[in-house]
Amino acid sequence: MKKVTLSTYAVIITALLSTANTRAQDIRYSPLSATPATVNPAYTGSFNGSIRMSTIYESRWASVTVPEINYGSAFDLPIVTGKKGSYLAAGLQLIKRKAGDGDLTDFQGLASIAYHINIKTVNDSVHFHKSELSIGLQSGYEHHTLNLDKLYFGTPTVHPTGLGNAIIYYPLSTGISFAHASSTSFDYTIGIAAYNFVQSKNATEKQRNKDMGFNRQAVASTGANWAISKRLTFRPEVVYNTGSVNGNELIAGNEFDYKVNMHKPRAKGTTSIFAGAWYSSPDNSIITAGVTFQNFRVGIGYDYSYAPLNSSSNRNGGFQCSLRYISPTHKITGTKRNTPCARF
Repeated sequence: MKKVTLSTYAVIITALLSTANTRAQDIRYSPLSATPATVNPAYTGSFNGSIRMSTIYESRWASVTVPEINYGSAFDLPIVTGKKGSYLAAGLQLIKRKAGDGDLTDFQGLASIAYHINIKTVNDSVHFHKSELSIGLQSGYEHHTLNLDKLYFGTPTVHPTGLGNAIIYYPLSTGISFAHASSTSFDYTIGIAAYNFVQSKNATEKQRNKDMGFNRQAVASTGANWAISKRLTFRPEVVYNTGSVNGNELIAGNEFDYKVNMHKPRAKGTTSIFAGAWYSSPDNSIITAGVTFQNFRVGIGYDYSYAPLNSSSNRNGGFQCSLRYISPTHKITGTKRNTPCARF
């Protein structure tokens, strides 16, 4: 019977978790924008409608022994709307990942709330301006497991006494954002979020949190909607994450949205098609495409990595698909909202 020492055990866990976290693209930051509240809690409820529901699926490294599978679902809604246009929103995000011969499994269940303050609105026959300041808070439950028995061959393995294969963490994060519509054809949003800002003072736990990606992180994000014509809109976006297990990460690119039917008679809303191209540091390219119709948005994406791992994965990247639905009714809040830069 093979016995694993405490030091060997620690090395195995750290190496495997580090490898598993070295992914080309975290679906939380996917340009398909299926779980915006995981980019910044202040984005909870930042949309025009009464409820938003979305889901995303990703399959990566299909040619390796055990590919990585990611999927997530989210919903949010405004729950209280004031007379002056300010409102309180709440949401829930569920994300799961499974990868590797060791059955590395990550699960995140996160609840978020955000308060959106209507700073100023001017809407007359000549001018349109609207500004909104949002503050969000997010917390929940994260469960990470690794089956070490599958990583050894031959004789059974004895693990160190008192050590298991699961790590549980309760994150606490916050964020702030500002959105402004300078006209009916241009609006933008900018935000910054602080993740895992409550940390243990214990040195061992702090190192574990760093290895697992639970250390303090800051995520800055910005995006815009620029309608250059009645049909074509540019939608640039930048997300920058500091402090992750992969170091600083940057995602930048643009989505082109083209309106097809322009509210034809009897049509339920505008139908549009979109396509985008993105760069994700340090060595990834992402392309996206899809259609928006009758309050649904369907998107697909391919994330291609130039990393050395491609030699063992037969140069396969990651395939993503997402579905989002926004209910246009306002039965819950009783008030119609006009959110500046409703990008998600």
